[in-house]
Amino acid sequence: MFRVKEIEAALRGCITDEMKNIMLIHESGSIIASAHPKEVDHAAVMLLSSAATEYKCAEQYVVPEERSDFEGVIFFTEKALVACRCFLSCTESSMMLLAVWCDAAAAPAPGLLLSRLELLKHLAFYDRAGRTALGCSR
Repeated sequence: MFRVKEIEAALRGCITDEMKNIMLIHESGSIIASAHPKEVDHAAVMLLSSAATEYKCAEQYVVPEERSDFEGVIFFTEKALVACRCFLSCTESSMMLLAVWCDAAAAPAPGLLLSRLELLKHLAFYDRAGRTALGCSR
């Protein structure tokens, strides 16, 4: 529980003006941590986890001899812009997603949002020894 609080504090510290929420999600749809836990859109979380799962199922048929990892996705809706990147692949069958929600009216450019996600992935969670708050190494 203490590690989750550390992660949530790191997420809260990374939110900028145009961001509404930042979350760490397991591919199964469970929320590991959120900058604003009471403002979670569970339907959007399930959509993201479903997209990641569908990608993993389809990737084996595209080029079977090459492994193609899920890198990220952006969804535009009437009310929000949601960007998601793979944060950590724990095993062949499990990954964690880092997602950012922005209001559609104040959303930054999608490329800028993905760049921020990449920075967040590399800077916010790793300590000097290269371990994440979850205890995994780079």
